[in-house]
Amino acid sequence: VILWPVISNMTATPPARPPKAPVVATLTPPPALALAIAAKDAKLRATPSIYGKIVGKLPRDTKVEVVEIKGEWTHVRRTDAPAKGEPAEGWAKSSVLQDPPAPPAKPTKPKKKK
Repeated sequence: VILWPVISNMTATPPARPPKAPVVATLTPPPALALAIAAKDAKLRATPSIYGKIVGKLPRDTKVEVVEIKGEWTHVRRTDAPAKGEPAEGWAKSSVLQDPPAPPAKPTKPKKKK
């Protein structure tokens, strides 16, 4: 009974916790938009519906960026400058779009034999 107050004073206190690391915000670049090409002439619409107002034309072989896909409709943005008065983006049927062709492979030089 005599040692009890002395023993309680001799017990080790838990070590202090290390400080938390500061939170560092990192900026992630926006995701790259997929590219597509109009396989044939198409109409650009204001909404993803055949009843949507026609806002412009999408000529054949026009390169576009895919912004969003809803069902059988694709929200596209033209990569080139549209004609005067034409919108730069709108909704087109997904069936008129195709993936762009792959870039040609770089030719390799043949190694010289000694």
